[in-house]
This record gives sequence, structure tokens and C-alpha cells, in this order.
Amino acid sequence: MFGCFGQVLAYKCQWYGKELFLADRFYPSTQRCSRCGFVKTGADGRK
Repeated sequence: MFGCFGQVLAYKCQWYGKELFLADRFYPSTQRCSRCGFVKTGADGRK
């Protein structure tokens, strides 16, 4: 994961009954809308 911070984060999620999702390093998360899932197109992410 990502060191001590990742361990604490995983522990806190488990403690509060939450699920921790780890994204792949190259997953285009900044291009995907968190509400509708729309993915921006183009090399620079703008339309």
C-alpha cells in the first residue's frame, strides 16, 4: 500500500465499518466524474 499512513487508513476503515478502495496507480481517476461516471476525452482531459 503506502506505508504507515496506509496501515492507519485501513485500520480506521475497518474500525468504522467502511470499505477502502485502492485504485491502480495509472487509473484515470481525475478524468472520471464521481457522480455520473462520465469520462473526459482528449489528451489534456479537456473538451
